[in-house]
Amino acid sequence: MDGLSIALLIAVPVLGLIALLFALKAFWRRQIMRNIPTSKCRGVFIGMTELKGTAEIANALTSYLQGCRCVYYRYSVEEHWRRVVQESYTDSKGNRRTRTKVESGWSQVDAGGESAPFFLQDDTGAVRIQPDGAKVEASEVFSQRSTRGDGLYYSKGPATSISDSTHERRFTEWAIPLHQPIYVIGQAREREDAVAAEIAKDAHQALFLISVRKEEQISGGLFQQQCILGILSGVLFCLYPLAIDHARPSQTVATLPIISSIAAAWLMVWVVAWSILTINALVDIKQRAAHAFTLIDIQLKRRHDLIGNLVNAVSALAQHERGLQEALVLLRHELTATPPGATGPDPVAIASQIRAIKEDYPTLTANQAFLQLTTTLSDTEQRIALARNYYNDVVEVHNTRIQVIPDSILARLLSMKPRVLFEANGFEREAVSVSFTAAS
Repeated sequence: MDGLSIALLIAVPVLGLIALLFALKAFWRRQIMRNIPTSKCRGVFIGMTELKGTAEIANALTSYLQGCRCVYYRYSVEEHWRRVVQESYTDSKGNRRTRTKVESGWSQVDAGGESAPFFLQDDTGAVRIQPDGAKVEASEVFSQRSTRGDGLYYSKGPATSISDSTHERRFTEWAIPLHQPIYVIGQAREREDAVAAEIAKDAHQALFLISVRKEEQISGGLFQQQCILGILSGVLFCLYPLAIDHARPSQTVATLPIISSIAAAWLMVWVVAWSILTINALVDIKQRAAHAFTLIDIQLKRRHDLIGNLVNAVSALAQHERGLQEALVLLRHELTATPPGATGPDPVAIASQIRAIKEDYPTLTANQAFLQLTTTLSDTEQRIALARNYYNDVVEVHNTRIQVIPDSILARLLSMKPRVLFEANGFEREAVSVSFTAAS
């Protein structure tokens, strides 16, 4: 048995297994994307999140080659080489011979890039994105070939050349330009510097993607990858008997029955793996729907507890400031009603009382408090609406998956039933009535 035969016996099943694993990985990532509905920036909660919007940053980066304003860029410089080599081979008669062969290719001679935290913005707000650790799919913004006579060759490339160089370089750059529509899916967490969410790398979540492609394009690409690699793995496993025939040509092997058995075993492995991953995906969407409902309850409880106390505080402040304003008016009236030198209240004493009140209450903030109350009311209602919409989106995904073949077959085994869309009911789900008690 020669070295080539041994290599075939090892390589064919190993490559088949690798192709199968990558096909299942693409299948699982597509399942995750199917389970996560698109959120609005203002409605981002802790957990896996999918967002669509534009890339924004206060201090934009400048890309190295194109010089465009962006939030992320990377570049590559490759140099072309060509060489003549002597190659040994065995001819059809088993004789060792040599031949001259010309080899050529490209070698990377320089690369780099830069990224910074930026914001994804939509019509409801913005969420900070920490790109470190993410798979970034950027747009190609620069692609050019250059020779030593061009200024680009040395100005943006290294000063030295590689061996066997043809002195031709290829410059390529990818970037996410400012205001570029992007798609992001990743783990949302609470920011350390503000009461807000951000999306960043999470060690427990394998999927963190920032892409200039649309969701449909990404999902379609994963589906193609899943199908191509899945078929390739099956073909490689079925070719294994042929590799055995090549390794042991003197032995007679019933190739067709073995191929049929391997194909049946591969199909069984694929069905089992598909079933396990689909069951996990169904359990994930079930838990996601339950979690989404708790987010609504959290926001409703927040409204119930917060708004009532805030209204009482603002009402008390308004009554206090109303009494304070009346006292100041009376004091000012007494101060101006008695001319200096005439019989009446002492102006100096009254003026000192006004200064004392002013020092104790330097600003009257009822107007700002009412404005803050209005803002809080609006923000709270919008949070509830976004949480409700997010829950309903998750429920729609949940109900669709458990009713569509073949997922419905496994859903029945898990006793999964359609969930009802959210409808407000109960005391804490009623809008809080805001009214102020007039000062007596």
